[in-house]
Amino acid sequence: MKRNVFLLTAIAFFLTTVGYVSGLPPQAATVKEGKALVKTLPKSVEGVELIGNKIRLKPGFKFVKNPKGAVTVARMAGGRGVAGEWICACKGNKGESGTCSVIIGSDTLSCLKGTGDTCNGTCGLTVIIKGFANRIIAY
Repeated sequence: MKRNVFLLTAIAFFLTTVGYVSGLPPQAATVKEGKALVKTLPKSVEGVELIGNKIRLKPGFKFVKNPKGAVTVARMAGGRGVAGEWICACKGNKGESGTCSVIIGSDTLSCLKGTGDTCNGTCGLTVIIKGFANRIIAY
């Protein structure tokens, strides 16, 4: 009898644990440190600054993600966008291409090759201003 109670308790504990773990959201992927490819941002970029290997928001601005996955920087007062659209572009090996994801932190912007992304090379945080793309940080 004691053996059956112990066995049932162990099975119940196991099933409860499996049910709990499977109900958790997927773990957020860790963003690795990037490497700045430029010393300064293009002059027309507003609302952010390049600090070491990171793009950081300046006070009074916020990141706004559009439906296609690109990010713009907007003034908090009025919400107007400022110059530049930020994307993560894949630079594949041997001409191959793929996709990366833009990751918005509390006050930083970065790129990540996630589970659904298909980049075979390196992801690059790129700002597009008036049709010109400038790769700023490689991941």
